[in-house]
Amino acid sequence: EMQGAISKTTGKPYATATICRVLALLKSINKHSYRLMDCPLVADKVSLPKLDNIRTGYLSENQLKDFVRHALEYPDKHTGSFLALLFLTGLRDRELRYLTHESINWEQKTLYISRTKNGRDHIVY
Repeated sequence: EMQGAISKTTGKPYATATICRVLALLKSINKHSYRLMDCPLVADKVSLPKLDNIRTGYLSENQLKDFVRHALEYPDKHTGSFLALLFLTGLRDRELRYLTHESINWEQKTLYISRTKNGRDHIVY
């Protein structure tokens, strides 16, 4: 029933991942209610839909070149350079924003990334 529901903000059906998150939260609330207040446990009867989160959209080489060219021609040079560097390095925007001058090794042509999403440092060549 939730898969047929339409989002009021986007006008599109809810994504499977969104439905899974909501159901997981409701199951968790029901399990806690069962333990604390002796409510009926119905969460075990609800199964989560299978997720297919594989990303299949890739840019062709020409599309990437066009994007970088447009980014570098963008009127705000800082924003355009930032977007081009994101695409060319594969960094997350937060990782790029937290770079310092000490993070750049000009001789070895590397970037030292210390604040990553998973918490592990890495080097971009």
